[in-house]
Amino acid sequence: MAIKRCTLADLEELGEISVSTYYDTFAPFNTEENTRIYLEEAYNLPKLTRELENPQSAFYFLQENDQTVGYIKLNWGRRKRKQSPQRGWKLNESISKKNISGWAMAKHCCCLPKRPPKSCRKSRSG
Repeated sequence: MAIKRCTLADLEELGEISVSTYYDTFAPFNTEENTRIYLEEAYNLPKLTRELENPQSAFYFLQENDQTVGYIKLNWGRRKRKQSPQRGWKLNESISKKNISGWAMAKHCCCLPKRPPKSCRKSRSG
């Protein structure tokens, strides 16, 4: 399994995997209308664009045999500190296709750094 940081070039693929995995997981427990409304609000392209452009978060695709099988979203800085004052990352989302277990994804995510790269961190004076 490989990990690849998402960019704006990956926007459509991120939207597709977000919608398909949410639908597969939660549609059986919701009405068709509630599912449709949520998907339109949560995974529309303008919203995903803003999230990809946010300097305090990052999406990473998990790929197996050149196929995207899931993604994770990490937050840090102010977005992360709402939940915890500790430094480092907060795993915000972990999404995978039906045939990939969360444990399989977690094993490969442990190679991510404990802190965001310096280029992503704000200076203390800022």
